[in-house]
Amino acid sequence: MTYILISDGLSQGRSLGKKLVGLQVVIERDVLLPCNFKHSTLRNLPIGVVVLFLVIPFWGWVLFFTLGLAILGVEAYQIYQDPSGLRLGDLIAETRVLEKKNPG
Repeated sequence: MTYILISDGLSQGRSLGKKLVGLQVVIERDVLLPCNFKHSTLRNLPIGVVVLFLVIPFWGWVLFFTLGLAILGVEAYQIYQDPSGLRLGDLIAETRVLEKKNPG
C-alpha cells in the first residue's frame, strides 16, 4: 500500500514501471518539476483506496465490488474523455505523465 501511494515520488517522478517504459510524473503548476511524495500520494489515493478494500476481510470485498469498481470506472472514464489522458488522480494532484528518454 505504501509503495502504491509514494511510488511516483521516487527517482525523480519515476516509479519502477514508469522507469522501464520511459515515463515520468511531473507537477504541472510547478513548471513541470518531478513528482514528489506529497503529489504522488494525492495522485495515487483513488487507487490506494481500492487496494485497501481488497485487504479487508469480507466487508472490504463488498466495498470493492460496490464503491471500488465505481472509483476505477470514474478513473477509466476520466482518462477516456480527457483529451490529454489525465486520470482523476492527476486532476486531484495537479500532475501529468510525460515521456522521458532513459539515458544510455
